[in-house]
Formats: sequence, structure tokens, C-alpha cells
Amino acid sequence: MRYLRLPCFALSLLLLAAPAAAQPSYTAPAEFMNLFFDFTGSNEPGYPAGEPTLGQMLTQAVIAKEGGARGPLVLVVGSDIYVYASSGGARLAHERFRADRASGFYELTAISHIGPALAYLAQIKANGDGRWRARLASLQAHVAQVRALNERAADNWLDRLNQPAWSARKAQIRNRVDYACARTLDYIAALGDGERFTTAGVNDDFFNGTSALYPIPFVNVMIGTFMLEALRGAADVHDALARLQLDWPRAMALVMSRAGSNVSSGLTEGTNWLVLFLKAASGDTLPDDRIKIVPYAELRASLGEAQLAPEDLAYYVERVWGPLFYRKVVSDQVFASIAAAGRLCRDGGGRHRPVHDPHEAFAARRARDALEHGGVLDGAGTGAQELGRGGGRHSRPDRGLPVRRRRLSRGDAEVGSRGAAGTRLILRRRKPPSRRMRRHSSLPGIAR
Repeated sequence: MRYLRLPCFALSLLLLAAPAAAQPSYTAPAEFMNLFFDFTGSNEPGYPAGEPTLGQMLTQAVIAKEGGARGPLVLVVGSDIYVYASSGGARLAHERFRADRASGFYELTAISHIGPALAYLAQIKANGDGRWRARLASLQAHVAQVRALNERAADNWLDRLNQPAWSARKAQIRNRVDYACARTLDYIAALGDGERFTTAGVNDDFFNGTSALYPIPFVNVMIGTFMLEALRGAADVHDALARLQLDWPRAMALVMSRAGSNVSSGLTEGTNWLVLFLKAASGDTLPDDRIKIVPYAELRASLGEAQLAPEDLAYYVERVWGPLFYRKVVSDQVFASIAAAGRLCRDGGGRHRPVHDPHEAFAARRARDALEHGGVLDGAGTGAQELGRGGGRHSRPDRGLPVRRRRLSRGDAEVGSRGAAGTRLILRRRKPPSRRMRRHSSLPGIAR
């Protein structure tokens, strides 16, 4: 019997620890629900019909105070850019970055895809599929044909294409294509019976391998051709948008990327080059906060048509872009004085302290703190807390922070005097890390 005591004791603890079931007859009293509805809850049963929430009222007030007509609606969907008038929904432009047979896209993309094609074939061979031999021979023949075409002095494909973005570099592009084809043919010829034809072999011998005859690794060729095509697409779309003379400062831009897609699926400004393209196309007049990346946005039925249906126009402007933009505006206006965030920086004495920047928008502060510190920092940042001394619950050794999170405590910011108003941060361009910093940065898991 003594062997049953421990399991029974454990079972009794589990029964005691189990939460009591909620009373099925209970529901939130009407008094609490009415108080809840004073601020929000328009989607809840029992909410007063026709009444806007306070958030909706404040957003409406901000829009009314701004006055004037809204700028255009700019929708980036994969490799397509649609521009619609925000009043009426008429399509002003539709431009594409890719897949035009008169643009040069297929020519340079075909060269760039030689590398992946060889890697795929090597894996097909490793999987025991005998069709790899015929497809490798086909690839070899097509590369040879492209090389012969590219060598023509008269009526060359680059002259016939006459792509403006490449006009100053025709000779270099022609040489690049010839080098890519020659390197590929040499590699395939050296495979012999195919024993060396493995994914590791493609990586070592083709992607990264060099020789006296072929000193440039093929990865450079792939990157170069990809960037040339990106340059071509960006130049074409930029010129087309420039002719429209859009009201960029008031434009409403939505980048509708799809995670897992092959085109611009980055979900942040740093990983989605189309965000930077829109800013460049606007001549840097399109504010950052008017560009929203929305991977979840619906592809409405009339998207792409000459006229955006009223309900679809309202969806993109009022339900997708509007809440994202005005929520930040409202929170910055209402909560601007909240001193709940700190910034790690170095004061005049060389000591690291959390310093509150009263001029940083509340929404930006809480987002940055959540990313850099795992939560919003407490206090107004006026204490003498030093990093790594255990002075507060968010302090930690500076040397243990990754480079990106350490940047504001390594001399990139300083505290400047502002009299009775408090302190302000002066951000400076990052300096190259010292030798001592580089030594501390060599930590496992940190990309250098």
C-alpha cells in the first residue's frame, strides 16, 4: 500500500490546483458592459446601435481637422503597382516590375536561374530520378545557344532591346552573359559521368569555386543579374509614376506582400525593398508612416480594374490603411506626455543610464522598447541606473547585448542639455566598432 501513497498524493495536488469551473449562469452585469461600451466594443452584442466608439469619434475628428482631399491610394501587390484616386476610385496607373518579354526581364533572369537549375538537378539525381541526365543535357544546349546569340556583333539582342536603364553598361552586360555561359559550359563538361554532380559539389565547385580562367564565383553572377533586373524594373516604374505627378506627401500606400511568395515577401521595411522604392519614387516626400505593410489584406474583386468598386475603395482606405495610420496619430496626441519609456545611452560622464526622451512619440517608444527590451521600460528615466549593475528590472550587462541592441549605448547617442525642460537625445551616425567591440561581438548566435 505504501507504493500507492505518492501517486495518490500527487493526484490530490492536481485536483486542488485545478481551477474551479466558471458559473455557467454568470454574465457580465449590464452596468459593467455600459461602462465598457463608453470607450469601445462596437462589435459586441448590446452595443448602442449607430453610436461610434470614442476611438472612432477621435479618428473622425482628426480627419476632419486635417481637412482637404486625401492623396492617392497606392497598392503594391506582388510585382504590380496600382494607383487609384481616393475620391471615386478611378485607376490612375498600373505598372509591373516583372514578366514583360519586351523589357529584358526574361533574358537576365534566365542567366540568374542557371545556378538554381543546376542545384535542383543535382538533388533530383540524389533522389534517384534518372531524368536528370536529359534535363542537364537540355540546359547545356540552351546555354550554348544563348552564348552564340550573345556573341553576335550585328543586331545584338541588347541593341534591339535598347533598355534605357542599361544603355550605359551594354558592353559590361554582354560580357557578363558570356562569362556566365562559358563558366556553365565548362562546369558541365567537367562533370564526366556525374559522380561529382551533387548539391555540395554545385555549391563548392560552381557557386563558390574559382580558377585562373574563371576568377569570379557564379554567386556574384547571379546577384549581379538579379540587381540589373531590379534596376530595370525600378527605373521603368519610377518613370511611369513620375509622369503622374502624384500628391505623394498625402498618399496612402499599402504594400500587400504575401509571406512565402517569390516577390517581395518581406514584412518589415528592412526586408521589403518595395518600401524603399516607394520612398525613392516619391522623391523622399512620402512619409514613412503613410506606408503600411499589410500581408493580411484581402485582394478585393475589383482590384486591378479601371474602376475600384466603392465598397473595395472603402475597404482599403477606411478599414485597412485608415486605422493603422490614425491609431498612431491618436495615441501620439493623447499619450504624448506619458513618461513610460527609457532609452539606453551614455551621459556626459561616460556612464550608461536609461534616459527618457520626452520628444519621442509614445507609439514609437513602446514599440521600440518591446523589441529592444522585451517590454516597456518603467519610470521617467531620471534615475542613476547603470547597465549591468542590477539597478532595475530591465538592466543588463552591455557586453551581453547583440550589436543592434547595443548601438545606443556605444556612443551613438548622448544627452544634451535642454534647461528646465529636461533632456534630449542627439543621435549621431554610427561609428565603426572599435577593435575591443569587435572582440566582444564574437558571441555565439550573433551574425557578424
